[in-house]
Amino acid sequence: MSANELEHQPAVAVENEEMESSSEHASPDVKSGVNIDPNANVIPPNPRFRDGDRVHMSELIGSRRVRGTYQVYASRYSRSKGYTEYQLLVPLTQALHNKGTWFREKELRMDSRG
Repeated sequence: MSANELEHQPAVAVENEEMESSSEHASPDVKSGVNIDPNANVIPPNPRFRDGDRVHMSELIGSRRVRGTYQVYASRYSRSKGYTEYQLLVPLTQALHNKGTWFREKELRMDSRG
């Protein structure tokens, strides 16, 4: 063996010892196949509208944009999407608008007409 080989050999051995000791104390990010949900502690915001509130939104009927007026039937906070959604009732028929589709809060406005 030459002198160069002896100089490099102990450095490799020390490096291996450090790697072994650090892997013993490291905790894995995933245990037993369970991932940590980053949104688990998210507190849902207060909804802007309550059940029974009159709201309006802009809609396209044919090629015309019209104002549709509705009543809030139900609300829910979607954790996966991160926003509040609402189901709307048509006031004249008391039927769910668009077969119960959920509409985003940002699409609705409080109806100023009484």
